Amino acid sequence: MSAIIGNDDRTFDHVEIEYVGDVVVVNVLDDIVSEYVDNFSKLLDIVIKQRKFNIVIDFSKVDYMCSFALGMVIHVLKKVREKDGDMCLCGVGDWLSNLFAIARVNEIIKIFKSKDEAIGFFKN
Repeated sequence: MSAIIGNDDRTFDHVEIEYVGDVVVVNVLDDIVSEYVDNFSKLLDIVIKQRKFNIVIDFSKVDYMCSFALGMVIHVLKKVREKDGDMCLCGVGDWLSNLFAIARVNEIIKIFKSKDEAIGFFKN
């Protein structure tokens, strides 16, 4: 995995990072299975170490995520909120929406339909 440098867009295995002002958008490019969770978590740790605490995770290309990934999302949310940041999700399909509702994730993380709405959350 490469480090994120400056404001260049970077693509990692199954994830693309883009910067929109002070917001980091994490575009997840594939389903998140247990084999990817560790690298995905390390990538988000790199983002946080860069002092980027406003994070949007775009799940528009994801149909499935394992329970480990769900736990990792909650863990990252706690980290960014400890730094007075926040995280929101967008592009959540029906299956993930049901998963988030069952796990009550939708009660602690804002979920938006589009990436633009999610980025706008941080602009207000």
